[in-house]
Amino acid sequence: MLCVLATVGLAVGAVGCGGDDSSGSRPAAAAGSSGALQEARVVAFPASQMLTPYIARDEGRFEAVGLPVKIEMFSAGSTANILPQVLAGKLQIAQTALADIVPAIASGQPLQVLPGFGTLIEGSVETSTNTIVTDDPSIKELKDLAGKKVGLNALRTSHELYLRAQLEKAGVDADSVTFVAVPLANMAASIKKGQIDAGQALEPFISLAEGAGMHRVAAIGAGVADGLPSVVFWTSRKYAQEHPDEIAAFAKAMKATITESLASNPKGVADYMKKYTEIPPEAISQIANFGTFSTDVTPEKIEQVAKVLEQAGGIKSVPPPSEWIVGQQ
Repeated sequence: MLCVLATVGLAVGAVGCGGDDSSGSRPAAAAGSSGALQEARVVAFPASQMLTPYIARDEGRFEAVGLPVKIEMFSAGSTANILPQVLAGKLQIAQTALADIVPAIASGQPLQVLPGFGTLIEGSVETSTNTIVTDDPSIKELKDLAGKKVGLNALRTSHELYLRAQLEKAGVDADSVTFVAVPLANMAASIKKGQIDAGQALEPFISLAEGAGMHRVAAIGAGVADGLPSVVFWTSRKYAQEHPDEIAAFAKAMKATITESLASNPKGVADYMKKYTEIPPEAISQIANFGTFSTDVTPEKIEQVAKVLEQAGGIKSVPPPSEWIVGQQ
């Protein structure tokens, strides 16, 4: 089973970053042309919750609203990798964890979050798509992580901030836990080798870890951010101001994808994972939950994430909503 986990990691890493030449819509209009929307370059990742642009394109959602879209697939990385390209206008619309982009906004970066669609954080450890796993029978809940070494995909991100807030709420000194950066593909092996006591897992790694005899300890964000936005789309303030029609069209297409496709058939994401990622089909088939896709990503919930991060010490404050949430006055 560990070999399968390693294979998944290699497959994800092999996807690379590159454009998808098939936009599924008409060619981009020349700048300044009347009535036609300009092409938007949109970010996707080979993860169950971050393939929605492909679903929207293949189902004709972008074509229906007249928006030419070119999808840029990133195999890995973080907000810091994508941010410069968005600000430079090389990418128009990106997606990451909301809690990862809020610190950049709080630091003064001219970015805006698109409300109205995305995924939500799940509070149940049984159904969460972002959990802490281990093979140590003595680690059953958050409080058991006191004094332990815990692997995270990256440090000083939303995952660590949420976990720290959860630990403190559970009566555990978060500083007693040693957080270590470990690639998701290596997490299970690191646990088995005793290099870490527990580690972060997202799908398909959760299902694969359970198949290797591990168990879930806690859902990341549970108890401090239940039901709040997880993955969201965002853009530069400049693009949002200069291209409101493109933003509106993109939002309409994404909302339709969620309400008309994913709401009734969330496991349909599996077909797109098989089509657009190199994750082995047998690994995809073990995924129990592909994410909580929702159109209930309200400006109020987006602001609440900023408040949670502020309370956790991750940021000092954010600007007024009108400056960083699209459509707010």
